[in-house]
Amino acid sequence: MFALIVATALQAAAPAAPAATAAPQQSAEQRTRAALASRGMSQAGIDMMIDTEKKHGPALREIAERGQAAQSNIQAALTKRPIDAEGFVAANTARGEAVAALQREAIAVANEQMRGLSPADRVVLTQLATSTPAKQAAPAAPAAKPKTKR
Repeated sequence: MFALIVATALQAAAPAAPAATAAPQQSAEQRTRAALASRGMSQAGIDMMIDTEKKHGPALREIAERGQAAQSNIQAALTKRPIDAEGFVAANTARGEAVAALQREAIAVANEQMRGLSPADRVVLTQLATSTPAKQAAPAAPAAKPKTKR
């Protein structure tokens, strides 16, 4: 989870590569590995972070699926006429529990990853976390409306 967040931040901050030099459809893991390596993280640190993600991945997916099922149950309760208030409350409670469980698991993954990193690799992650993403080009100002004669 943490590596995915870091990879997303790295991809947002990285300059766009020309299409001719882009690698042919890299996987998310390959992009994460390349982004972390380009920022100076050691190969051992990268491997540890990816391995931790893989170890906790099934639990994170299972919790997310529970949350999605609860969301579906909420929608089903709201579409019934009359509204199924008891079903809504039960599904909303289940969704809240899934959200809390997902947060706890994500924190556990991040803590495990940080404990396994060398001090130098922690510095790399700290720099990534505190850097601002690249600014996107501001949209062009709309053209002025022509004045009509009255």
